[in-house]
Amino acid sequence: MKILLDAHMLGQKETGNERYWKNLALSLAKFINPKNIILYSNLPKEKLSKEFQKFTVFTPKFKNGLYRIFFGFNQAIKKFKPDLIHVQNFAPFKKTIPIVNTVHDVCFKTYPEKFSAKSKTAFDLFFNSSLKKSDAIIVPSKFVKNMLLKYYPFLNEKKIVVTYEAADPIFKYIKNKNKVKKFLKEKFNISDNYFLVVGNIEPRKKPKEIIEAFKKILEKYPKTLLVFAGPNKLKLKEEKNIRILEYVSDKELNYLYNGALALIYFSLCEGFGLPLVEALKTKTPIICSDIPVFKEIVKDIGLFAEDKVQLAQKMLFVLNSNKDKIKFNYLLRKKTKNKFDWLKMSKQIKNIYKKILKNTPIYNLYNDQ
Repeated sequence: MKILLDAHMLGQKETGNERYWKNLALSLAKFINPKNIILYSNLPKEKLSKEFQKFTVFTPKFKNGLYRIFFGFNQAIKKFKPDLIHVQNFAPFKKTIPIVNTVHDVCFKTYPEKFSAKSKTAFDLFFNSSLKKSDAIIVPSKFVKNMLLKYYPFLNEKKIVVTYEAADPIFKYIKNKNKVKKFLKEKFNISDNYFLVVGNIEPRKKPKEIIEAFKKILEKYPKTLLVFAGPNKLKLKEEKNIRILEYVSDKELNYLYNGALALIYFSLCEGFGLPLVEALKTKTPIICSDIPVFKEIVKDIGLFAEDKVQLAQKMLFVLNSNKDKIKFNYLLRKKTKNKFDWLKMSKQIKNIYKKILKNTPIYNLYNDQ
């Protein structure tokens, strides 16, 4: 089996998207010879990290999305002759081999005003046809599957498969909290209690609403910090008590999780929410928006907030409690431990590949999660 993966975001600091394709490729390599996994990468092989040197890499002449759709994918297919291609959202303009398509979310349909004109145009022009060309559509949650069927009723439910994503192996609980405090002080000059926000700083993540809620708690806890870790797409400025770290390494992020009072993930719309499972791995309390997909992923482990008032209340709850004594459902945490696993996900996806290449039905393969 020879697979072409749309890994153009590797090394691009694309947060969740990059993490997905990185871990999918590395996990698939446990089941498929990595030489038979072709990475469509905007970076040449020598500029990719050491772990990708064992893969076959195709680097296009031009890096933009239009070139990838109209020419790049088919150039890679012609050169390496893979059995199928696995893309994200957008399939090759001309279909020559079977297509697997990962769709992380449909937020561009539910909240179009939160997306750039460029992104909306791309989805308007190419997404419908890409779905129709796809032999299988992989989604990270039942919520995304339902939304796809709602907005694209022409889709055959039988070809949409739910495969849950996972936390990168680097994320883990650090028992030695003095070690955590020392690292955070030396690396980021953080020594006070803080809430952590992870991911791109963009409108649908509601950073301004988070800041407004946070400022309400400073009246009682004036030394508390709010720390953002992720690309600052809105160009927010640092203020007193508000730190904007931009992109951080995975090692640094692991320490940030371990030192945080709680993760705040107040997003308007998501298809999954990798920071949630990263927080689970690091035993970091979770305050998140009260949206269906987050209820699906963390269930009653999370502290849910519908608006800024409730968000401030949840922050106060955490501050008024001893972090180690907040009553999270640890039995449920234990149950979710093996539910979110990259090896499990990649094995599921490999089996989807096999089903497609054998022209056998994929229905109910993994939709009973």
